[in-house]
Amino acid sequence: MDIFIVINFCMCYVTYASSIGAPLTLSLQCSKYHFEEKVLEKLVRLELKIEMYEAKIKTWEVSIPTNLDKLDDARKQTNTFLESMQDILYQEQIRLNDSFEETVENIHLQSEIKVKSVLDSFSTKILQFENRREHALEHSTLLQEQERFKDSFQETVENIKTQSESRVKII
Repeated sequence: MDIFIVINFCMCYVTYASSIGAPLTLSLQCSKYHFEEKVLEKLVRLELKIEMYEAKIKTWEVSIPTNLDKLDDARKQTNTFLESMQDILYQEQIRLNDSFEETVENIHLQSEIKVKSVLDSFSTKILQFENRREHALEHSTLLQEQERFKDSFQETVENIKTQSESRVKII
């Protein structure tokens, strides 16, 4: 409403100011009432335009808070969605970490078991090999001793035989 009064005042001022300095012949061309009618007509048109703009402004005043509320609601929903997604991501990371740790622990245990079984198998094979080697060594040593004994026995028998033959020859 204040805008309307200011615009009316400005229009009146401009109209009167332009007619004050104008020559008398121009102002006499149309009647005083005709001039006032034209001014009133312009004022009515301005009033209608101002009312239209006021209506538009009022609809904007109504729609802007509604739109802002909608934007706030959308922002809140987005924040809620982001928070829920962050929670889900955090839970998935925890689950993945737990699963990874469990997998690593299982692999570690399995590798320990396999290494232990391989070491046990290896030590068993080493013991078997040592037993075979000792047995082969004992067997080889026994055969060598038997062979030496046999050679020694034969040598002794031959010595005795030669000595007995030489004694028999002597006698």
